[in-house]
Amino acid sequence: MSAAATARRAGLSNEEVASIAGKAAGQAAEAEGMTTEDSGKHAAQTAGKAAAALARQAGSSADDVASVAGQAAWRAATAAELPVVQGIKAAGSAAASSAKENGANNDGVAWAAGHAAARAAESSGLMREEASKYAAEVAAAVAADLATSEGQAVEDINIAASNAAMKAAM
Repeated sequence: MSAAATARRAGLSNEEVASIAGKAAGQAAEAEGMTTEDSGKHAAQTAGKAAAALARQAGSSADDVASVAGQAAWRAATAAELPVVQGIKAAGSAAASSAKENGANNDGVAWAAGHAAARAAESSGLMREEASKYAAEVAAAVAADLATSEGQAVEDINIAASNAAMKAAM
């Protein structure tokens, strides 16, 4: 039985279950020889996925599921003592993955990433302007990745990234 399943059966909150899942994944990754940084990223990704799955089971809206995933990834990245910027990116990535799984279009996926990145940046104590900058960067990167994976032309990739950055920075 996984650590998360044990925690769930013990009646812990979804937040605590996601945290335990992330910690267990990070420890396992480190035991397999991953660097501390890579195991921290793995912990954040796992915590985000666990939180998203639990939120979906609870009937949360797609936006809430993505938000919860980003928050869980941020907490796991912080617990793993990843640098703030990597934690912000992990939060954005977890939210983007969740939004994509929930069937969001590319704009929705990029928006979820930017929103989660902004929340993580603000949680880290960064001022709103700097948080907006990170939100824009993360949303643009996600939009560019999505457009690239669809084989869009370079000009269209740049437009998608630019539009996502502008929306996220607002």
